[in-house]
Order: sequence, then structure tokens, then C-alpha cells
Amino acid sequence: MFVCHPSYTLICSNHQPIPSQKYYMASSRELVRIVSIQKSPIIHLFGESIAGASTIRGFGQEKRFMKRNLYLLDCFARPFFCSLSAIEWLCLRMELLSTFVFAFCMVLLVSFPRGSIDPSKYFVLISYFVFLVSQVVCLILDDQLMQFFY
Repeated sequence: MFVCHPSYTLICSNHQPIPSQKYYMASSRELVRIVSIQKSPIIHLFGESIAGASTIRGFGQEKRFMKRNLYLLDCFARPFFCSLSAIEWLCLRMELLSTFVFAFCMVLLVSFPRGSIDPSKYFVLISYFVFLVSQVVCLILDDQLMQFFY
């Protein structure tokens, strides 16, 4: 039996994480750590540049500071891109899982004898399921993106 955990990841009912969940959470945590480490020099250089803007211009060192800034931004973009890729991979897996569950539910609904369930209830069930899947994916995406900005 699967239940939804507050971190919006699936866990077994005996509270043992799924092996792929352990792998994703560990790699996601490490990527967020690396992104935070790469963000610090950018913020430091920005503050240094703002504080010494007149001195930098006075000694003609604008190009050196621009080159350093672009280098630090490149270093920051690499792990940030990997983190976003990991989030997209998680969303893809969640959407695939929901598609398989949806297909299974549809097969069950079609296999019921004709007239046992009102067709309007089929439509309501399908529309609720599609809405629920989109909301779960949005919650996961929001939760993972919040790690980068706070």
C-alpha cells in the first residue's frame, strides 16, 4: 500500500522508502548543496563589485570583473541545470506512474457490465483523476523548486 508523504513522495506503508526514492532524495540533496556552494561566490563578487564600483572603473578593471562574473555564472549554471534535469525526470516518472494507474482504472471501468455504473459518473471520475494528477505534479515541482530559492 502506498501513501502520500508530506514531502510529496511515495513511501511504503511500513515507512521504508522505495529504493528509487532513496536514490533521488540523496542526489537531489547533494545537487542542492552544490548549487548553494556555487551561488556564494557570485553573491560575494556582486557585493564586492557594487561596493568598489568607482575603484574598479578608476583602475580600468571592468573587463576582469566581467570575466570573473561570467566564469562564476557558468560554474553556477552547471549544477543548477543538473538539478532542474533531476526535477524534470522526477516529474516524468510521476506522470508515467499516474498514466499507468489511470489506464488500469480505465480498464477496470470498461470491464464492468454495461449499465452497472452511470456514464456520467465515469466522466466525473475521469475528470477528477486528471485534475488530481496535474495537482500532484505541480505540488512536487513547486516543492522541489523551493529548495533552490530558500
